[in-house]
Amino acid sequence: MAHLGSVSSDRRRSRRTPFTRKLEIAWNLGSGVYIRRIARTQTVSAHGALLLMDSPPPEREPIALKVGPATTMGRVVCSFPPQPDGHVPVAIELSVPNQTIWGAVLSEGN
Repeated sequence: MAHLGSVSSDRRRSRRTPFTRKLEIAWNLGSGVYIRRIARTQTVSAHGALLLMDSPPPEREPIALKVGPATTMGRVVCSFPPQPDGHVPVAIELSVPNQTIWGAVLSEGN
């Protein structure tokens, strides 16, 4: 598993912004079973986010994200050990970078 600070900020494609928002994550288990879970953002960027979830999707699997009325696709990059409150940090990457999906003002560049 990766460490939360394993990529230096000078190598990031876009700046991370602390921002909390609820969203819905959905994925297909491949057997026709479609799973939906509520997640909460911890940090966001135009390229992805760090989410907190009760139970994460499988790593590298495609996911659908519903943020308010907006939807987009992404994938799970990795998940981390559960926090003391039981929530699992999950790093996701958006399929297409999006500056507006989170409903927050994001800084450009690093």
